[in-house]
Amino acid sequence: MGIASLEDKIVQPAVVTILNQIYEVDFRGFSYGFRPGRDPHQALDALNVGIARRRVNWILDADIKGFFDHVSHEWREKFLEHRIADTRVLRLIQKWMKAGVLEDGERSETEQGTPQGAVVSPLLAKFGLEVHPDKTRLIAFGREAWRNRKREGQGKLETFTFLGFTHYCGENSKGYFQVWRETAGKRMRAKLQQIKQELRARAFPLAAGSTVAVCLTPSESEVAGDLEGDWPSPRPVNSCAAHLASVPECTL
Repeated sequence: MGIASLEDKIVQPAVVTILNQIYEVDFRGFSYGFRPGRDPHQALDALNVGIARRRVNWILDADIKGFFDHVSHEWREKFLEHRIADTRVLRLIQKWMKAGVLEDGERSETEQGTPQGAVVSPLLAKFGLEVHPDKTRLIAFGREAWRNRKREGQGKLETFTFLGFTHYCGENSKGYFQVWRETAGKRMRAKLQQIKQELRARAFPLAAGSTVAVCLTPSESEVAGDLEGDWPSPRPVNSCAAHLASVPECTL
């Protein structure tokens, strides 16, 4: 985590605005990550529409290796120098990226990556992205793949997780193809564990057989509530937290 100084927090948004004007024309229309005027809701909707309405038969499930941690400083500087001629801007960016880390009063050099927490980092982290080969796979997915698998009786297609949601092929109430999605199990389990630890830390007194109502904060639940295709049937969060619903006194 890199916390910028007050002066840098003022200057970095201005630099990001300039860089966006330079590089926005290079990004393709299906790119949504850390772009002005775009958000995860739009990315999920675009993915759903693309799979449902186009002849998609395969999905490349690619995993980016350490988005903020594995960006080469050398290659990032080459990319920037190719489009930016102002040496003052280049020098300013280099200072931000090589500011180092201060821990227990000792400063250590930053040899690669971008500091998480800086306004300029998401944009600069796009230069030199590296795909994690062990976690990248090509899977059959889409309307035609679903029809072929259903006709041949080979069972369900593989699923993939994107932006916290597990996507899978299915059908609607009329029997037509539809892409369904549900909150990824890993994310749900992590959130329930966090809730459990928080309740333990607060030592909240509960009588035997008491009911605990578990609700996600807006930041966790707003994505799930507004997306078409999320959960084929209603499934409230507190039903997933059944093991937290009835507990003996002080046993959380």
